[in-house]
Amino acid sequence: MAATPIDGTAVAARIRGELKEEIADFGDVRLATVLVGDDPASQIYIRLKHKAADEVGIQAIDKRLPTETTEDELLELIAELNEDDSVDGILVQTPLPPQIDEALQRRPALLRPPDARRGDARRRDAPAG
Repeated sequence: MAATPIDGTAVAARIRGELKEEIADFGDVRLATVLVGDDPASQIYIRLKHKAADEVGIQAIDKRLPTETTEDELLELIAELNEDDSVDGILVQTPLPPQIDEALQRRPALLRPPDARRGDARRRDAPAG
């Protein structure tokens, strides 16, 4: 069987276009990114994530904390963002400084479920009411 070439650039552009249309249906969508420290690669990743978000109509909120930030301080910021109803998602960039346990990102109790943010109307799988 012969290989079929795929135009990755065209496929990516099509997917971004489809995402932009779907996201526009939601209204304002905001993603908070949190970077602790000044890791050069992480700064690039955050910049690229913001660029990708912008391309599909997501407003990125950039939160930066110094390298010496404690785990409690990071958790406090996450809690503040979590309580902000205008924030739809929170992304904590890794690697984190050694004083912060990276496993904290996987604690489900840190974040309330997406449907609790703006109501079931935001969920695609919500039953019609």
